[in-house]
Amino acid sequence: MFNATFTPKKVLYAGAMVAALASCKPTTVEPDQPVQATTGFQTIRPADSFTWSTSRTVLLAVTGLNVGADLVKPLQIQAPTGEVFYTRMHNIDHDLTLSIMLPGHLDKVKVVYGEIKKDLTISNGKLEFDFYTPAPAVDGE
Repeated sequence: MFNATFTPKKVLYAGAMVAALASCKPTTVEPDQPVQATTGFQTIRPADSFTWSTSRTVLLAVTGLNVGADLVKPLQIQAPTGEVFYTRMHNIDHDLTLSIMLPGHLDKVKVVYGEIKKDLTISNGKLEFDFYTPAPAVDGE
């Protein structure tokens, strides 16, 4: 009726099952210090100086350069890494003032107008850009 032969394979499986079931015991961990219960998020408050914003508004002031002709090229605001945040076509002889949103962690940007590239520091929420560039040094003078 009942064949009770124990093969090494059956003994091995039975031993593995007993070991697996014996290891499944709940473990309680006693903390070093008691855990204080909170009443919810009402008790969690950030500091008054904390801001949730990840961006900020910066005022860009561009001083035009009178060259006697219409010269229109793209004006770009870039991160120092080259990521472009703002682009518009701009006539070099026009002044321009505009507000742009930049990532809050930036303190420097690159302003590019054709071949003119300037690294600017954001100061008091402002950027000031002009088209004047130093003349290249001449050898022998």
